[in-house]
Amino acid sequence: MLKGTLLGIGAGVVGAAVWAALVLFLNIEIGWIAIGIGAAVGAAVGWGYAEKASPASGLAAVAIAFVSIAAGKYAAVEILLQQDLAVNPAITTITEEYAISYYADDVADEWMGEGKQVNWPDHDGYPDEEADYPADVWAEAVSRWDAETGETRADFIARLEQSDIVDLDEVRSAWFASTFGFMDILFFGLGGYAAFSLGARNIAEASDSETA
Repeated sequence: MLKGTLLGIGAGVVGAAVWAALVLFLNIEIGWIAIGIGAAVGAAVGWGYAEKASPASGLAAVAIAFVSIAAGKYAAVEILLQQDLAVNPAITTITEEYAISYYADDVADEWMGEGKQVNWPDHDGYPDEEADYPADVWAEAVSRWDAETGETRADFIARLEQSDIVDLDEVRSAWFASTFGFMDILFFGLGGYAAFSLGARNIAEASDSETA
């Protein structure tokens, strides 16, 4: 029995890794791979349990398959999230530099509105640190920031913490939940069915019978 369970877990780990690899290297997520994971886990369990295969071993295969499929989906979400963060970093901490960037935005808008030339440095994405702004714009922003009272600066940072900080755990949870649409649940169920069907059979005996 232990052999069948370990073989099933091994097949599930491989299946989850394949799912993650497809996302990492090909940037695709194929829902029906859940069926493949279920079948692989079920076959491994059925082979390992051999003559002791039964509905109980089938249920064990289903449990392993469901965990493996969920792990594969979660790994895919994490990979996609990290790829997105590499392009658009999330704000997880409000630094003074980040707060000053708001003042720098105001300065740049004012100057451009007055027809003054603003020489932006080369930068991809939304500016949020000193290096993203012209030196004169940043210097004026720092001057305005320093002129504020400590209470005003603290209040401004507190408001940014409420509006700009991204809770990555919340994003992961929401993204993971979004991967369970109708078709995903269908493939999930078919994967479980495949796991049970094969996990409850003596795969070794069935293979011998077919060979004979």
